[in-house]
Amino acid sequence: MKKAIASSDSASTPGISAKSSETPSATKGGISSSKAIHKTYRFQVFCFIGSILLILLITWLSSYVIAYTSDAYMDTNVVAVAPQVSGKVDHVFVHDNQPITAGELLFTLDPTPYQIQLSHVQGEYQSASAQLAIDRSTIESIQAEYRQDQAALHLANLTLQRNQTLESHGAYSRQSLDRASAAQQEAQATASQTQAQLAESQATLQLHQAEVNTAQSNLHYAQWRLDQTRVHATVDGHVTNLTLEQGDLVSPDQGVLALVAGNSWHVLANYKEYLIRHLQPGHTVWVWLDAAPWHLYRGHVEGIAHAISRQKKNGKLVPYVSPTVNWIRLSRRIPVRIVLDHPLSELYSGSDARVIAVY
Repeated sequence: MKKAIASSDSASTPGISAKSSETPSATKGGISSSKAIHKTYRFQVFCFIGSILLILLITWLSSYVIAYTSDAYMDTNVVAVAPQVSGKVDHVFVHDNQPITAGELLFTLDPTPYQIQLSHVQGEYQSASAQLAIDRSTIESIQAEYRQDQAALHLANLTLQRNQTLESHGAYSRQSLDRASAAQQEAQATASQTQAQLAESQATLQLHQAEVNTAQSNLHYAQWRLDQTRVHATVDGHVTNLTLEQGDLVSPDQGVLALVAGNSWHVLANYKEYLIRHLQPGHTVWVWLDAAPWHLYRGHVEGIAHAISRQKKNGKLVPYVSPTVNWIRLSRRIPVRIVLDHPLSELYSGSDARVIAVY
C-alpha cells in the first residue's frame, strides 16, 4: 500500500517538476517581448522628434537658398473716374466689366446749363470786342485832331518868332505882337488838351482790352466746362463695379466709376523681413497664379518697399501689412513689387499668388 502511494506520488512528481521547470522560461519570454515593444515605441518617438527637427533644420537652411511666400496677389492701378463738373448723368455708354481703350466715351452729363453759360459769356466777349473797335476809332480821330493842333501850334510859334523879330526892329506894333502871343498860347493849350484826351482814350482802350482778355478767359473756361460734360477713359483697361445710372447726380469730388488699368499689372508679394536681404531689383522669381494654375510664370523684382506703416491708417502714402494671420503674430513683412516677363491677357486684381525666388 505504501509502495503504491509512493509510486503514485512518484508518478505525479514529474508533472509538477515539469510545470516548475517551464514557469521561469515563460516569464523570461514575456519580459523580453515587453522590452522589445518598449524599444520600438521609443524608436518611433525618436524618429518622430528627429523628423520634426530635420524639417525645421531644412526650413531654416532653405531661407539661405530660396525665398518663398504665399502672401502675394495680383495688383494693378485702379483709376477712380470723377467728372470735372457737377450735373445730372445724361447717358452711360459702357457696361460693367467692359474692356475699354483710352479716349473712349464713358458717360455724359446734361449740357444745358453749361451751354447757357457759354452763350452768356460769348455775348460778353463780343460786346467787349466791339467796344475795342469803338475805342480804336476814337483814338484815330483824336490823333488826327492832335496832329492838326500840333501843326497850328507850330505855325503860331513861327508867327510869334517872326513878329518878335520885327517888333525888335520897330517894324511891328506891340499890339499885334500881343495878339500873336495870345494865339500861340491858345494853340499850345489846345494841343495840350488834345494830347490829354489822346492819353485818356489810350488808357480806356487798355482797360477795355483787359476786359476783353477777361471775357476771353471766361469764354475758354465756359467752353472747357461744357466739354467736361463728356467724360472719357484715361487708360486702357476694364470697367469694374459699375453702378452709375442715367439721372444720377454727380460732383467733381465723387468717384462714380472705376477703371482697372491694363498697363500696370504686377504681383505684390509680402516677404518676411529676413528673406529680402538677398533680393534686388531685377532678381528673377517664379510666380504661381491661382487664377491660372499649373504653370510657373517667370518674372523679376521691380522694386522693394523701403517703408511700411506699423499702424493701420486710412492713408495710402505708406503701405500697412498686418503682422497677424488667424490670431498668430508673424514677423514684419515687406512688400516686394514683381512684374511678369510675359503678362497674361486675362489677369484679375486681388487674386492670390505664390512667389519663389532662388538666391
